[in-house]
Amino acid sequence: GPVARGAEASGALRGFAKVKIPLQPGPGAAGALPEPLQWILATAFGTFVPGIFIFKCFYATGATEAERGAQEELARHGKGRLAVGSNASELGGAGQPTGAPSRGTATV
Repeated sequence: GPVARGAEASGALRGFAKVKIPLQPGPGAAGALPEPLQWILATAFGTFVPGIFIFKCFYATGATEAERGAQEELARHGKGRLAVGSNASELGGAGQPTGAPSRGTATV
């Protein structure tokens, strides 16, 4: 029956698994790179190149760019604040528009 055929197939597979086929290095293709060098290239191009690309993407869009953008905004608003302050001092004011909170005060 089917069980007997399964046992025969199983025995045949066990016998096939015991056969050792010696591995002999065959002649390499003409001009082929040695296998260790192929592994180094595959590892380098598969790991380091994408890694560097991802690092550069995160660097350009991460905290460094955010800090640079914040500094630009502070510089831009600082120039505006100096212009407002000079106009207010010309008018006899204290250098700050009326109703604006002083620096260091939190408005809730």
